[in-house]
Amino acid sequence: MCPSSIGTGPITLRDAAGNVMVNDLAAGQYVDCAGQLELEDTPFHNGVLFRKSGIDVSRISDGTSLTILAGERSRNVCDATWVGVVPGAQVCTTPTWPIRECDPSFVMLLGHTGPSPNQRWVVVPNYRGAGPDDFWSLHPGGCNFVFCDGSGRFLKETINPRVFSFLSTRAGGEVVSSHQF
Repeated sequence: MCPSSIGTGPITLRDAAGNVMVNDLAAGQYVDCAGQLELEDTPFHNGVLFRKSGIDVSRISDGTSLTILAGERSRNVCDATWVGVVPGAQVCTTPTWPIRECDPSFVMLLGHTGPSPNQRWVVVPNYRGAGPDDFWSLHPGGCNFVFCDGSGRFLKETINPRVFSFLSTRAGGEVVSSHQF
């Protein structure tokens, strides 16, 4: 958990009908970056970490220093975990968050940037309309991210959306310079 996090204790997961499935799941605040695509659109993504990805360093042709591995998601938006997914469960934005949205439980482990076929925009860090599958932190001005080279970087919420989207792909061929973020 990030020291700036709000919320304590375990996570309770419910199914679509509101029935409790698990009430003692360990909370986390860092999620893997699956790439640009909306998580439920496809089982195959253009980022590095997603279900059964098997992506090794040799397949990160955009460069390990220019590819996001994981980033923050604060509990003020929704819960995240590092221990796995509960099939049939849903994760929803918190009741105090302005956007009310629920997604399948795999978003507790994964985030994406956009654009995607059903989402034609990019959700930059700390976007006020973020959903359960986006990156968010309580740090003023942006979020912390881990890149595939092992470095940690703070990406500002004012980052160019195209640059943020490009950083989420492993082999998109986009040209990004380090001075752009």
